[in-house]
Amino acid sequence: MPVAELPTVRAIRVWIGTAPTRPVRTTSRRRSGRRAVLAFVGIFLLANVIFSVGMDRVFPSVRDPEYGRRVSRWFARKGENPNREFVALLGSSRMAMGARPEFANGETGPLAFNFAQVGSGPVMQAMTLRRLLHDGVKPDRVILEYWPAFLREDGFYAEESRIDPHRLLPIDEGFVGDYFDGHERTLATMRQIRRHPFYEHRARIISQLMPSWLPMSKRIDSGWDRLDRWGWLPGTDHDHTPQERVSLHAISWEYFSILFAKYSIHEKAKRATREILETCRDRGIPVSFLWLPESSEYRSAYPHQVLQVSEAYLNEICCEYGVPYIDARTWVPDQYLGDGFHLTQPGAAVFSRKLGEFLRGER
Repeated sequence: MPVAELPTVRAIRVWIGTAPTRPVRTTSRRRSGRRAVLAFVGIFLLANVIFSVGMDRVFPSVRDPEYGRRVSRWFARKGENPNREFVALLGSSRMAMGARPEFANGETGPLAFNFAQVGSGPVMQAMTLRRLLHDGVKPDRVILEYWPAFLREDGFYAEESRIDPHRLLPIDEGFVGDYFDGHERTLATMRQIRRHPFYEHRARIISQLMPSWLPMSKRIDSGWDRLDRWGWLPGTDHDHTPQERVSLHAISWEYFSILFAKYSIHEKAKRATREILETCRDRGIPVSFLWLPESSEYRSAYPHQVLQVSEAYLNEICCEYGVPYIDARTWVPDQYLGDGFHLTQPGAAVFSRKLGEFLRGER
């Protein structure tokens, strides 16, 4: 073919769309780029869905490690001791740090397991019991912490302000509707969190996988990082000097003196307590109340009206439901209660041995 004809031939090929012109190559690259972007977006959205659903159904301990890790360890201990009676301990950080099953459990008799969670009053305890029963945990007995300070549920003292929406599971939606004043807002927040699981849970994920990557001010693992195999959360590893105890008591009482100034037992706390007692009664699970140790200074600082109201209510609820009450307020010396109401690690060992004796009927 003559060389002069080449441009004409090429022009025809371009016109019919068979020549590999530069514009076609550019368009192809753009299409490839769009496909890559769409593929990335699709994979990311799919990963979000899988991760969000997975945290709800497959590995809920990622969403709420304080609860989820305890449940996993409960089943492990139950598997090791299939023929032993198990006692579930529900309460606040006082129970979490104070009841150390390692020292309470003997060669025979019931085995205690600590399900207490930081900041938990009757409302959060009701939530925990709902979760446990839903997840197949049926204890043979329940020990329920009783503490006047957490029976206020008004304003600043409402438990919903201490419950991080990031830890709430789909099974908690009914609980939120029952007990949260701002339940619609909380449910909307839960939906928002599930739409963006990687972003919303970034600190929670890093705190579990690489906690050293976060500065101490950003870490959120204090409630679960040191849990032992029986659910116990270690407190202070040493007893305090008398001077330190005076200072710690003064700091803690700044908070409690305000809390007790206009004290009343909130209807929501009563309702949550009744839910726990009635749920356990319906399922044949015996319940006992436990008033944990307090220092002599802390006990003497209670306003008379607060003790009168709280003790009268405890007696009333125990009589109504036929529930026993364990008064352990004086079970340990003051030296083991740094701030007056949280046990140190040595104090937890002393208290837990006595609790174990009580559970085995030796006290």
